[in-house]
Amino acid sequence: MKTYLFNFYNTLKYNCVLSILMTLGVILINGCQKETETTNLANDALVKNLSQANEIKSKDGVLVFKDKSEIEGTIQKLSVMGEEKRKEWEKRMNFKSQLTIFFEVNEAEATFQEILSKGFKKEITIEELKSMGIKPQHSDMLNKYIDKGIIRATVEDDGSLSFNLALSDRSYAYITNENGEVMIGNNVYQYWEDKVAINGKDEQNIIAKGTTYNWSASSNWRYDGNYRRYRMDITGVSSYTSSSISSNFNVEAKAERKILWSWAIRNSYDPIKSINGYYNYEYWYVQYPGGPMIRSTNNLPLPSPPQPLTSPFSMDYSYFGGSNYTLIPLHPSGIFNFTYPSTASFIDAVNVCQKQIVCKIYDKPDIVLN
Repeated sequence: MKTYLFNFYNTLKYNCVLSILMTLGVILINGCQKETETTNLANDALVKNLSQANEIKSKDGVLVFKDKSEIEGTIQKLSVMGEEKRKEWEKRMNFKSQLTIFFEVNEAEATFQEILSKGFKKEITIEELKSMGIKPQHSDMLNKYIDKGIIRATVEDDGSLSFNLALSDRSYAYITNENGEVMIGNNVYQYWEDKVAINGKDEQNIIAKGTTYNWSASSNWRYDGNYRRYRMDITGVSSYTSSSISSNFNVEAKAERKILWSWAIRNSYDPIKSINGYYNYEYWYVQYPGGPMIRSTNNLPLPSPPQPLTSPFSMDYSYFGGSNYTLIPLHPSGIFNFTYPSTASFIDAVNVCQKQIVCKIYDKPDIVLN
């Protein structure tokens, strides 16, 4: 979980101007991303910058960070890095992320189904396969990671399979290994689904106990014929203790094609044109025990650059010819602690009370989530 400290009595100024690179939509996880010379130069600089960071090390395939704020900074840098450059950095660190594993699984399954389909007519249905006595078949790699719990699979109504990472906070897929592990100092944190264990014990939910707000929303799948579909999901949850607020806020959009038994992200289908939106959030605190309740809006501090997007935001993927998968971290995400005054305490969690996120799809109606 990402951690930030702030002081209500300081005036904080932030540079809200996104770089040209981010404006062009490089918070984009897309296997068919087209890189320009400018993008390559920027990615080379990011790889060099991360590789020279003395604090980030690896131990037996596990990344080692000095603190949680360094994790957040690394996630932000990796999120604007092209896929090939990110994999290059991972190789230098003797590390493979769950995100890289997911794309390898997706590629293996897509290739497996493509090869399998060559013995059948184009766009044969599941019903036709069943009528011929053919049982579902999937790649060994997909089966392996389903069994390990890294991939969560869902059987659709027609018997086909869809899959995604099981990790609830997808941003941590950048820095966790196959076993969900990352180190902070000498402590090993292991993440899976919505839980974390520290040094093999103290299993707990990622979002702490307390009054919890949930502003998550989903479009569910929208179908473009029988063999193509797309969706957008908002993950938004928050909880609090008297000294901290914990929040997770991101937007994920994806598009899939079905061949034979499996839905998967495929380079031949990139319908996501852009995502934009606005939102407002609030939280409550007191400056001293028994003091008046104070409502605060839209002012939790941002981490050091590169920063997550804030309201309003706009991401345009048409520069790359469209996208088939994108993950957008939004602010506020992480853990926010009081540093001053020592008598202050939170009395409620963050609540995103107004929002409208719009995903534009080529030649199809917009997805709008409120």
